[in-house]
Amino acid sequence: MKVLRNILIVILALVILLCLLVGIGTVRPDLFERFTGKGEEPAESAEAVSEDSLSETEEPSEEVSEDKAAVSVDEAEAIIDAYFAEEEGDIPQSGLKGGIDLSYEMPKEAQNVPDALKELCGMEEPKGTCRKLTPDEADRVEEELSEGETGDDLSFDEEYYPYYHMLDMKGQHLYRQIYANAMEMNDTFRAVEKDIPWSGFRNVFEAVFGDHPELFWLDTRYSAGYRDNGECLAVKLYFNRTAADRDGAAGKFNEGADDIGTRAEGDAYDQEKIVHDAIADAVAYSLSAEMNQSAYSALVNRSTVCAGYARAFQYVMQNLGIPCYYCRGVAGEPHAWNIIKLYDGYYNVDVTWDDSESGERYAYFNLSDAEIGKNHRRAGLSV
Repeated sequence: MKVLRNILIVILALVILLCLLVGIGTVRPDLFERFTGKGEEPAESAEAVSEDSLSETEEPSEEVSEDKAAVSVDEAEAIIDAYFAEEEGDIPQSGLKGGIDLSYEMPKEAQNVPDALKELCGMEEPKGTCRKLTPDEADRVEEELSEGETGDDLSFDEEYYPYYHMLDMKGQHLYRQIYANAMEMNDTFRAVEKDIPWSGFRNVFEAVFGDHPELFWLDTRYSAGYRDNGECLAVKLYFNRTAADRDGAAGKFNEGADDIGTRAEGDAYDQEKIVHDAIADAVAYSLSAEMNQSAYSALVNRSTVCAGYARAFQYVMQNLGIPCYYCRGVAGEPHAWNIIKLYDGYYNVDVTWDDSESGERYAYFNLSDAEIGKNHRRAGLSV
């Protein structure tokens, strides 16, 4: 009977799936075409991607209409993903190297969050907008928009920049370009790699963002412009208010980091503990903190959320020559913490939760995956 029941369940699931596809194809044939591979990656939008149309003041729209749409990750792709999603915790494979171990085992107790810590989250996922260009707009971009900085002379040590090394060669090429243009504060440029699907583009931006807390002026928003045939043509970055005086802000940023880093002495473990304590003592958690996804909010403003704590800890430890990574996931709510490499292995560190009113300063200091897995679950492109 169990076998028959399972067969009936499978048949019923297939019928429901077929009905859903027919429904989507009837109501939104454009989305059906994307699923079947006809115009797969670019989202619908008649907006041009140029230095004028993607100016810094433009906010990526989330509204979808019949004649004009800026379809974000939360819109058109989510409609298909809702029915054809990968297992929870998986990430889009597009643009990633083969052979990467993505078999991270999800903790079974990931939602077991202590009451005193439930509100100490606040990490925001990078949010991109994929824009479809008209043929004329696409031609203009190719003729008039510069690649800016290509970053071809850059290299990134795998021990300190793990996300870069998760990408395939094309992804790494685009990563170098995005990083180099962000450093030069070029916000709009032509992509050096056309054969980058939207899911792959998202992985590239998240890799840059995860590897480089020193880019404190880089916002979590980004846009890309695509041709009908799926070619990636244009990239748009967004910068926060520190970009208006980047040099002055950098002075304050480095001063804040040095104030903490120069206290560190002893071996790697001793230095880690000193930096952990110094950040916890100096920074206050505030969900309303300005630029709270940036290390700047912690090192300069001394007010931030989990993302700011984690990116500040990452930056100071990296400056001390100790590999430390930004880790995204869920701990009741979207959350960020760190993974650090010491002489005897890798450990999880959550400075945010160690700065709680509970008074337990080292409850989340140097935990194994199994230990922190009681209430932390990695997600997305995360080490």
